[in-house]
Amino acid sequence: MKECRNLPLDQVDAEDIVPLLSESLSDEGATKKTEDFWLWKHVNNPFGKSVGLAAVDDSKVVAVRPLMKWNFQSGSLSYKALRAVDTATHTEWRGRGLFRTLTEKSIEEASRNGLSFIFNSPNENSLPGYLKMGWHHVAQLKVLLCVSSPLRFVLALIRKKLRRRERGKESWLTVSKGGTQSLGSLTDAKMVLAKAADFEGIRQARGYRTPRTLAYLYWRYVDQPNADYGVHVSRDKDGSVLAISILRLEVRSGLLGAVLLEVFSHKSDVTAIALEIKKLKRDMKVDYFVSYFSPLSVEDLASRKCGFFRFPFKYINFAFRPLGENVSYNIDPLDPESWDISYGELEVF
Repeated sequence: MKECRNLPLDQVDAEDIVPLLSESLSDEGATKKTEDFWLWKHVNNPFGKSVGLAAVDDSKVVAVRPLMKWNFQSGSLSYKALRAVDTATHTEWRGRGLFRTLTEKSIEEASRNGLSFIFNSPNENSLPGYLKMGWHHVAQLKVLLCVSSPLRFVLALIRKKLRRRERGKESWLTVSKGGTQSLGSLTDAKMVLAKAADFEGIRQARGYRTPRTLAYLYWRYVDQPNADYGVHVSRDKDGSVLAISILRLEVRSGLLGAVLLEVFSHKSDVTAIALEIKKLKRDMKVDYFVSYFSPLSVEDLASRKCGFFRFPFKYINFAFRPLGENVSYNIDPLDPESWDISYGELEVF
């Protein structure tokens, strides 16, 4: 049987990895596999460059196992973590155990480098393989859905076979009544995101949470090369910022939706966040909204006050694997209620 060499990820060029990802994984919209997308995700990440391995046959990459670096905060403690993403194996090399070999070798290296854990959101096909390698299935995270107008939603479903929207044809100018703009086109985008980071600082976290610093928010929502994120900013009469929402447009089955990723408020309580979501709903001319906020978080409770409900057939798997023997956790990471996350951490990765 022909053998291949395993190389550290930083010894392989993006231009040699991207073709394999394009053939093996979703390759459209916000996750389109380009060199710019790879560099954004695995090189320019504010938490650090990705680690992992690539299997190379002669000079051709036949499998890749990247692990993104990620940080979580829980109380006063910080945890350096890894995120398992973008695993791909060339069709001619499948069935030879490369996925498991590359993953286990990457885990061995990570365990020696003082990292706390690995997490990811595997689909139904890949989840069993992760469980065999020591992962724990923490939860099925139920997505929130809000139908803007039931009548318009039903009519859109009826019309979908006659008039289908094309992906990428809608813009913030056409779907907003004026309150939501392209975040990347704002001249004061950094100021807006700095204010969001300030609001995050007064929010009471309920568990493991990604630090939403200015550096993270700008990388996540402005630097992303494939998506034009929108921002809705609510202001007081004197112009001071009261609340900020970040969202993305999507088209499914001919229906136009808005994916609500983050909501920040100067008070960071249920009432203030619900007011912001209601303003956003009035501003957007979409068929539906989808989102995810950890149950019982202020965003989750506010969303429910605004007509969002758990969509029973739409969920995201959340999985966890500890690293090393001497890592201690201040709260149980296998308890779904220990995680304080939003759709912003779950989509496009």
